[in-house]
Amino acid sequence: MLPSTEPTAGNPASPALVFPAAYKGSGPTGARQESVHSPLPPGAQLYAESFGWPITMEGGEVMVMCGDVLDVTTMPVGFGGEVNQLLRVHLLMAPIVEVRAAKPDESSTWAFFSQPKQPTPNDDQLLKLSTCGVKHLGAGTTFPLPPSPTCGSEELRWIVPPPFGALKSPLPPWESIAACGLKARYRAIGR
Repeated sequence: MLPSTEPTAGNPASPALVFPAAYKGSGPTGARQESVHSPLPPGAQLYAESFGWPITMEGGEVMVMCGDVLDVTTMPVGFGGEVNQLLRVHLLMAPIVEVRAAKPDESSTWAFFSQPKQPTPNDDQLLKLSTCGVKHLGAGTTFPLPPSPTCGSEELRWIVPPPFGALKSPLPPWESIAACGLKARYRAIGR
């Protein structure tokens, strides 16, 4: 469900982002409640309007809320390159953000965007992937985004931007990213 824009009470011409009850819960009677947030910067609004991503601002940063619409899986850059190549072999494309290392002795990471991870009885896949530095961000987490889908910042840049217009496609299933990650892991360590 896409958030809608409506004028605020104080300024009828000023749009405000309205998140449906799915993002904020429902009232005690089960009636849908909507909460109005202050207007988002243009780049942040583009994420919400073009892709239907639940966007919020935290400390001046554009953040996406994980869990309902998408999940984010982070991994070291080199491993991420292998995973991206395997996804493409299977004709899948995931938007990817590079999170540049803050210090010279740290490594940059790639963040893959996918459909939310389906619940499973055990997280054996995540356990195996964690040995390669892979982390899954799901429900209840937020992740920083570049200022807009068309540009980056000093810390964040799109490696594979989300597709627009006629090129727009659904996010790949999380399970596909995990499967490609496991295959890359097996290639790297042989088990």
